[in-house]
Amino acid sequence: MQIDTEIDVWIGYSVSSIQKSEKRVIYMLAILQPILNFILTFSAVLGVVFMIVCTAFVIISLIRSDIKISMIKDETEKQNKQL
Repeated sequence: MQIDTEIDVWIGYSVSSIQKSEKRVIYMLAILQPILNFILTFSAVLGVVFMIVCTAFVIISLIRSDIKISMIKDETEKQNKQL
C-alpha cells in the first residue's frame, strides 16, 4: 500500500486526483445522456414533420393537377387494345 502511494506521488498523481477525474467523467456522462436524448427526440420529430409536409405537398399538387401521372404502354399492349 505504501509502495503504491510512493509510486503515485512519484508519478504526480494522488488517489484523490484519480477519484476526482473519475467523478468528472461520470458527471460528463450524466450530462451527455439528456443532451443525446434531446437530439434524438428533436431529429425524430423533425423527420416526422418533414414527412407530413412532403406528403401534403404531393397531395395538394395532385389535386391541382400540377403533377400528372401517365402510364407508358408497350407496343404489345397497344396492339392488344386495337384487336
